[in-house]
This record gives sequence, C-alpha cells and structure tokens, in this order.
Amino acid sequence: MSELKDVPRMSQRRFRSSIGKADDNEEFAIEKWDNIKIEHYIEIETKVSIPGFMEKTISQFISRFTRIPIRDKSTIKFVIKSPYNNVKIKWFWKVRNVGGIAISKNMIRGQIINDNSLVHVEPINFSGNHFVEVYGVKNNIVCAFGRIDVKLGDIQNI
Repeated sequence: MSELKDVPRMSQRRFRSSIGKADDNEEFAIEKWDNIKIEHYIEIETKVSIPGFMEKTISQFISRFTRIPIRDKSTIKFVIKSPYNNVKIKWFWKVRNVGGIAISKNMIRGQIINDNSLVHVEPINFSGNHFVEVYGVKNNIVCAFGRIDVKLGDIQNI
C-alpha cells in the first residue's frame, strides 16, 4: 500500500477528455456511491500474457517498448492485494478505453462492474491509452481505491 498522499486521482466526469460522438456509458464512483472515504490505496499488480513473450508486468513491458505490444490472444491480469482480510468488502472494477480508436469504434467503455473478485482479466484488443480502477466498498462507502494506466501499442512497435 502507498501513502494516501500518493494516491492517483480517481476518474471524474469533469476531468474526462472529449469522447466525440461515442456513446457516453462511462460511470464514476463519485456518482455511484453515497460516500467516498479512502482509507487504503490499493496497488494493482499485473501479469501481461502475449504469445511469443514471457509473461511480464506492465512496467517490464513499458521499460522495453514504451507501450504494451498487441497480438491476438493477449491478456492482462490485474491483481490486488487486499488489506481487508476479514472484513466484508465488495470489489468493483472499471476499465476505460481512452483515445481516438476507442472513440471511432464506439468502445470507450468505463462501466463499473461488481465482479467481487481480487483478480480481473482483460483481453488486449486495440492500441491507445487505457486505465483500470478498482474500488473496495463497505456499507455503500468506497473505502479503498487503486488505479493503473495501461498504454497499448501496435505490433509494429516491437
């Protein structure tokens, strides 16, 4: 866990870049829950699986390529370590596709999904900047939050 002063900003409608003519189906924690009192920043660990490469973390790929290469049947597994071992917490995930390709394909996404799991797996489909947020909710209050940026590139980048 990180110090709360180091927590990245939670996505909010007022800070969002333009979505052009894409459908606006993005959800925001501040609009979904009654209260947000972050007690813990959750670090999100990753495992990137790309055919032809050894499994690596996002930071290991970024240090080599600046973006994660895209190939068929590639996935990213997002894993959180919860500080709430014996507490009833519901876990929600948000995956947001950002940028021109997401807008042109009308796939900006950004819905908050309750899969109540510490692990979330996403396919790698197209290039652009994306982000993933996780929210820990107890008694309808967001008490834990984590975020990771995901930069996906084209196969030509490798």
